[in-house]
Amino acid sequence: MYKIFKLSLATAVRQKSVFLVLLLLAVLPFVLQQMTNIEVDPAVSSPAIAQAAWQLVWAGACFWLVYNAANMGGEHVRSRLGEYFLSNEVSKSSQLCGLWLTTLLFAVLMVVVAVMVCVFAAAPSGETEWRHWLVLNLQHAVFFLVVVSAVNQFVIALASRFGALVGYSGGLFLYLCGFYLVLVVEKIVLSKDIFMLDTLYVILPHFYLADLTHRFVHQQGALTTSEFFGVFEYLAGVSILLSVCAYLTFTPKQK
Repeated sequence: MYKIFKLSLATAVRQKSVFLVLLLLAVLPFVLQQMTNIEVDPAVSSPAIAQAAWQLVWAGACFWLVYNAANMGGEHVRSRLGEYFLSNEVSKSSQLCGLWLTTLLFAVLMVVVAVMVCVFAAAPSGETEWRHWLVLNLQHAVFFLVVVSAVNQFVIALASRFGALVGYSGGLFLYLCGFYLVLVVEKIVLSKDIFMLDTLYVILPHFYLADLTHRFVHQQGALTTSEFFGVFEYLAGVSILLSVCAYLTFTPKQK
């Protein structure tokens, strides 16, 4: 597993896109902040930076991380590296974990940049508010990593079996369902009692629960312990289900 992780990490780093993404995540929040009315109302400065930082991280996860995961999964099989490691008694689960760890490392780096931007450049001055701000950032980071790590693992598995294009499309579809489609279905369900839509609403992943950006904007503070663990348990359950599907789907050799 370590050799696969080291090889996939070296391949990804050689492309240098990770450095560009991290740089943009660190700089763009301050650029986007200037587009708000901070001259009229300086109080919006901190929420604007936090909102931009976390929305950019989510956008990076939806597009760049999914692209990398799909590329890794597809290339691993296409280059026959999977068959080579399999012949050296490296199990398919170890190969999947090795590839997944690379995307997880990138996700962690993205989160670290977002948290640092929010804490060091946008945190409120009051001690109580600062503590709530820090806790909220850590809660958001945990939710982000739980969701993104599972989606990336599933994308790698999907790409290994059906190709990088299918893996990338599958990852985008998951995020689309979890952030937007589920909310559209929710509005319909609240107004009409339709069994099929009720079932669909339950089945769809509620990834939007992991995005706490609105709490920075409206300065609502950190989630309570019971709220945090309630959301965490749900997201962890969905992530475990995706991980199981990833293990069943992943193949180290071409079919």
